[in-house]
Amino acid sequence: KRSADKFVKTLEAMHYRVEEVGNADKFDWARTTVLYRPGKVDEALALARKIPGDQDVIKLRGHEPFDLVVIVGKE
Repeated sequence: KRSADKFVKTLEAMHYRVEEVGNADKFDWARTTVLYRPGKVDEALALARKIPGDQDVIKLRGHEPFDLVVIVGKE
């Protein structure tokens, strides 16, 4: 959770609004991943470019109330 809390501050400094912080459905995410709602790929790519290192950018499956979801990975 400390990694997520630190990352929230980074996102807020970039003027993103963070609605919710919680645990991922699994804990073996190797890389930080930006998931996006259909129609939000440009926003997801823009965010991914602002995050240091390499990230995966993946379209969300199913219903998600958020435009973008960021999962902080081990890298």
